[in-house]
Amino acid sequence: MGEEHYKSREFCRDIGCEVQQELDKYEKENPMYEVRKTECVGNCRYTREDFMIWLNSNGYTLKGKTDEIFASGTAHQFHEWLQKHGVEIAKKG
Repeated sequence: MGEEHYKSREFCRDIGCEVQQELDKYEKENPMYEVRKTECVGNCRYTREDFMIWLNSNGYTLKGKTDEIFASGTAHQFHEWLQKHGVEIAKKG
């Protein structure tokens, strides 16, 4: 039994984020994909706390250097911060 790693935008898809639903309509090469992606990055409607609650309720844990604190911000900003600091998001598979 291995670990299952968080897949990018899994949270967004699971909670039914409207921007993510629009983003999923386009191929990465389509100019509208970039428009929606920019909207997603710049105007994330969900908070770090929303993301953490979702992670916990879905059995994910943070692995790595978690002694630094990211106390506020959007879910997107928090996910980027975790990636930048090498923190893995995983659950037992």
